[in-house]
Amino acid sequence: MGGLGLGGSSASRTDKRASHRVGVSRELGSVECPFNPIASTHIVCILGGMSRASVVKPIAVLSVLLVAGAAAGDVLSVGAAADNTLYESTTGGNSNGNGTAMFAGRNSGTVGSIRRAVLRFDLSGIPAGSVVTDVSLQLYDSAANVDNAVVSMHVLANSWGEGRSAATGGQGSGAPAQGGDATWLHRFSTGTLWNTPGGDFAVLPSAQTTVGGAGFYNWSGSGLVSDVQQFLLNPSLNFGWLLRGDESVASSAKRFGTREEPIVEQRPVLTVTFQVPLPTGAAAFLFFGGLLASRRRRSA
Repeated sequence: MGGLGLGGSSASRTDKRASHRVGVSRELGSVECPFNPIASTHIVCILGGMSRASVVKPIAVLSVLLVAGAAAGDVLSVGAAADNTLYESTTGGNSNGNGTAMFAGRNSGTVGSIRRAVLRFDLSGIPAGSVVTDVSLQLYDSAANVDNAVVSMHVLANSWGEGRSAATGGQGSGAPAQGGDATWLHRFSTGTLWNTPGGDFAVLPSAQTTVGGAGFYNWSGSGLVSDVQQFLLNPSLNFGWLLRGDESVASSAKRFGTREEPIVEQRPVLTVTFQVPLPTGAAAFLFFGGLLASRRRRSA
């Protein structure tokens, strides 16, 4: 700064312009500009000899846009892309890929009575790079069993299928598995097997809730947020979740509506709240430059 303003009249005029630019840079860096000081310096190069008053309004506009954009959250509510039930069996013969119900818990039998639901959702409607802030799963329970039971969600580690099997009656026993159905033994009947009978899933639950009588129930929390964020980062690993009920006592199974449920409101719904990243670096700089260019054209 000591060299500014020295020399002849031409140099003086030049130095005054330079001094003016430095002054604007200081104001931008410390008060007005939403960018970092390095970006502010580049902005001053474009401003040239524009006065401070000329740059305040575009900066204010951009600041409002940035703040509003960063605070805004988008919401995606999507139905299940696939769902099924794994019926405990030594043969893996039953499934319910096209049924209207899926189960979690145990039925009244003493052997082969465990039921585990599996479901997944298509998240392609969320832009890449989005930050997930909230996730909630809603299911409708229609089981005759009204006793309270904790039902937990566990992220699945492998892909699985939904075939054309469709159980009748209460659907608690399933139907003969069809090609591509997930069963207790198979990820895809009658070929690919689970590594562990009953499904390959994380031991620790991502979320859990207590289910009692008939009605709507919700699962949410940081575990589901983490799961969905990972699904967005690695779409090929989006295998959905497995639902486990109380498997320690008989007749604990809960009966949830599937995507084939005739009553639309009782079908599974996953709601994801997320934020789309704002332009940064060069993109934000070009946007700001466009505002300034527009201002200069109007002032000409």
